[in-house]
Amino acid sequence: ATRVALKKLRATVIEREPTFARSMVNEARIGALLHHPNVIEVLEAGHVGRHYFLAMEFVDGADLGQIVTLCRERGVVLPRFAVLELARQICRGLHHAHELENDDGEPLDLVHRDLKPSNILVGREGVARIADFGVARSTSNLFTTTLSGVIKGTPRFMSPEQVSGEGMLTRRSDLFSFGGMLFEMAVGRHLFDAPTLPSMAHAILH
Repeated sequence: ATRVALKKLRATVIEREPTFARSMVNEARIGALLHHPNVIEVLEAGHVGRHYFLAMEFVDGADLGQIVTLCRERGVVLPRFAVLELARQICRGLHHAHELENDDGEPLDLVHRDLKPSNILVGREGVARIADFGVARSTSNLFTTTLSGVIKGTPRFMSPEQVSGEGMLTRRSDLFSFGGMLFEMAVGRHLFDAPTLPSMAHAILH
């Protein structure tokens, strides 16, 4: 038997906020195209009655956010070799996603939009995998889940263009988020740290 991780959506949640189901459908469609050692693989998608689910590759380990937090609590930083190795693997997975094409060879222009430590799963064997393409933007998206003027992502790791909400996001936005993660891995503290969302946005923009 294969051990999997299940992401589930209850019918009551879908009824209250239909965009959650649409995001899961988009994630399943993107996941069906992503096949790389450094990206979480989506194995199956479906629903049982009104309950939607994704069955994904199970990672026995911890997410990068938990690892960095544990180091911070113990007053240490990740060893340099570990930072470089994890960064290399994340870059490889990210490059695979950014270069993704459909069956006709057309680029999908995939942008993760929520790249952060908690979305990087690190197995006990030392392999890092990018997870959660639920808010990713791609030309393959079946549904539009972001209204004009609505920003999706985690503020601390957003790029300036994502914070401003101006223009179409490109892979460069993900690279900015990756830079924030790399700083946190190497230094042990947040690149941007502010008490309120407006001050956080100001710090990123300026």
